[in-house]
Amino acid sequence: MRSIKEKQNEIVADFEAMEDDFLKYSYLVELSTILPAMDDSLKNDSNLVKGCQSHVWMDIKISDGRINFEADSDTMIIKGVLYLLKEVLSGQDVKEVYETEIDFLKKADIMAAFESGRQKGIGFIIGTLKEKARLALL
Repeated sequence: MRSIKEKQNEIVADFEAMEDDFLKYSYLVELSTILPAMDDSLKNDSNLVKGCQSHVWMDIKISDGRINFEADSDTMIIKGVLYLLKEVLSGQDVKEVYETEIDFLKKADIMAAFESGRQKGIGFIIGTLKEKARLALL
């Protein structure tokens, strides 16, 4: 399995090849359509990520020291971001998830397309994943 860093570098390279923010935004919308559907029963208050402008739900599971999660949002752009996070982090070792800086969204210049409230919300999503990994290490 490729490392988190390798996966992040691939995404950054893909986005750097896009000529402008509109293409990046369109690609995120396209990715949102292939994010696997999350069962409605998992869209509850305990899976709701606090601090996001959009509604974002994440059902995070740790099994055999690896993190996996389902996620959904009521916003297509954020669903695209969730798809990318799932591609990078699902199946990865919890220690690597906790210790690795998740910075591909910034390096790929995706974060710059969002206003500050949305950027903070994405930070809460990443923080939720890292906190779950941290707790699994205890």
